[in-house]
Amino acid sequence: MPRIGALELDPALTAAKETRERREDGWHRLIALTGLPPLAATAAIREAFLDTLWAAAAPGGDAPVSVSLRTGRAFAAHALRLTRENLRGGGEGAFSALLEALTPWEEAETASTAPWGIAAQGAILAVPCSGTLDAPLTLAFTASGTVYFPSFTDGARTLSFSGTVPGGKTLLLDGPREKAWLDGADVTGQCAGAFPRIGPGPATTLQYLDDPDSSHTGSAALSWRDRWV
Repeated sequence: MPRIGALELDPALTAAKETRERREDGWHRLIALTGLPPLAATAAIREAFLDTLWAAAAPGGDAPVSVSLRTGRAFAAHALRLTRENLRGGGEGAFSALLEALTPWEEAETASTAPWGIAAQGAILAVPCSGTLDAPLTLAFTASGTVYFPSFTDGARTLSFSGTVPGGKTLLLDGPREKAWLDGADVTGQCAGAFPRIGPGPATTLQYLDDPDSSHTGSAALSWRDRWV
């Protein structure tokens, strides 16, 4: 069901047209929504519905609004143009809304998660993905014993930490923000390489590596939001 902010639109009364437009700075996503207020409603109800729609599409200031055209997916957008038509008999009739997404992709509204038990140097984990674009990964690695110079790779991107993770401590790799934390302390400056990502494809294979003198043991909690072009 289409949704602008918290307002759900009747799919039987709403049409959506999506356009991907190439500009100098890359791809942009435009969404044109057209539709009608609830049928057989009084003029006052129709007018109130469109008042709510306008408020949802343009909440004020420069704040973006969350838009969903498909179940489980959403993107942030700004309204470029809002139109409402008066019926001849009074009250409100058809509406249209032109919005521009802040990103050219949709993102899962609910994060996917996966556990990873690590018991050896070179441990691997296959992570399924239903998206069509690479998605940033958040990885929280808790060492069971002392670990030196851990690194994580998706086969194309590898992030290495040039420090020690004591047993019981957690190294957090925040892919969306490209930051790293060791028990709350910012250690981004001790990391080199690129943050691993998930997808696209049936599965992404992650691999763990560390120093030969490490315990090679720990557990990782993975979190990501699938993306679709």
